[in-house]
Amino acid sequence: MHEDIAKKSYIESIGSSLGAEVAARLRALADTDAGWDGSDAEAMSLDSLSSLETFFRTAGRFSDDIGFFLGYEGEILINWEDRTGSLIDMSFFDGYAEISSDLEDRRFAIHDPDLYHRFANKNLIQA
Repeated sequence: MHEDIAKKSYIESIGSSLGAEVAARLRALADTDAGWDGSDAEAMSLDSLSSLETFFRTAGRFSDDIGFFLGYEGEILINWEDRTGSLIDMSFFDGYAEISSDLEDRRFAIHDPDLYHRFANKNLIQA
């Protein structure tokens, strides 16, 4: 019960900066039950959602077309195209985020200034 209230609060916070469509997508992902893959995938992690909220509160909207997905371990995944058209994936976990591209994979603590430095030039992000 408390976890549902916390998820709702985080989603409302994210939606206030990214819009109703993003909030609706996150609510749909939050409503997904464990086993959504037909096997043993986990439901949305509250820790992942907390890290996502911290990230967007700090970085803001950096792309006009961000996809939101749920990973096997309950982590939230986002993706977007960088300025060269390459797909960038970012996964959120308890206190950290991982960014993956064709060029590299990087892991950052969610409060690491180097993470946000990568997002200083909106829509020009490369992993």
